[in-house]
Amino acid sequence: LIERDGRHGPTNGILEDLQHLTDSLGWGPNTFTGSLYLAALRASEEMATLQDDEAFAKTCHALYEQGRAWTLANLWNGEYFIHKYSPAPKGALPNDGTGRSYGNGCLSDQVFGQNWAHQLGLGYIYPRDRVDAALASVYKYNWTPDVATVYERMTRRFILLANEGEPGMVGITYPLGAPPANRIGQNDDPWTGYEYQAASGMIWEGLLTEGLSIAYGVHHRYNGTKHNPWNEIEGGDHYSRSMSAWGMLLAASGWVYDGPAGLIGFAPRMQPDDFRSFFTAAEGWGTISQKRGAEEQRNSIRVRWGVLRLTKMVFELPDEKVLRDVLVKCADSDLDCQVTTHSNQVTLDLPQACVLERGQTIEVTMSW
Repeated sequence: LIERDGRHGPTNGILEDLQHLTDSLGWGPNTFTGSLYLAALRASEEMATLQDDEAFAKTCHALYEQGRAWTLANLWNGEYFIHKYSPAPKGALPNDGTGRSYGNGCLSDQVFGQNWAHQLGLGYIYPRDRVDAALASVYKYNWTPDVATVYERMTRRFILLANEGEPGMVGITYPLGAPPANRIGQNDDPWTGYEYQAASGMIWEGLLTEGLSIAYGVHHRYNGTKHNPWNEIEGGDHYSRSMSAWGMLLAASGWVYDGPAGLIGFAPRMQPDDFRSFFTAAEGWGTISQKRGAEEQRNSIRVRWGVLRLTKMVFELPDEKVLRDVLVKCADSDLDCQVTTHSNQVTLDLPQACVLERGQTIEVTMSW
């Protein structure tokens, strides 16, 4: 990606050249591929740091900062991020001399990279207020309780995706005017791949009602009486993009995991007073739960299969609560740990690794 960054201009954290979009071609800066690039730069920076490659870490960070600043200054229209299309250089596209664009359209996947960054614990790619506003615009303009209101091609082929009167979210809408002449194709279809992706991004940001509404629309369409619940189709059958649904589980639980570091944590975005969910790790899987009372919170991790190695845990208390005491039990034995707090986040460093085997639980009780 860094090589492509500098192919048609300075290396500056911006993808400006050819960007493949299934059967369409995009040219020019945008936050669909651009946010993924910035997330990749941040991930590469962290990996380089772990490998003591300070020079490459600095390169990645500098490119990330440049790309982020340019994007905020040039691709934000006040409500959401746009595509700043530029024609392809002569001869770059032998079969299409212009390339495709979504222009000023509101793209459902416009902050795709932010979702990945949250899943990897990389923090915010763009400022949170911009991310929240962009996702709120996606919900406002692209989701509808009746796809027929925005669905332009109700042909026999695409009627398989949704029927009139069914809820769904389409790929791109144009609230600011007509689409460009070289618009990206298939943009008015309700595809579950980007529905789940955008929905999980919303849940990460605390836009719970919005994210769950989109998921409800999918399940309403694919409930088994109208469409096959085991084949959420897009341009064809059995698309793997629907597996982005897994991101909704991670977002709902606020899952934090770094296997080599032995770091695990969760901060539920839904039902934080009484939450229970499934988790997977490098060598095992099991259940996590959180229960809150008037004066304490109890978080537990139970291994159902395999093993789980822990050296650090991260949880969140209710807003404005001040931690008073912590009790940690690992496989029924009390553990001392180093406790640090930042705002409502509590980090617990164990003096030595705690290895949980099948059937064992680590439980943390925090009082305020």
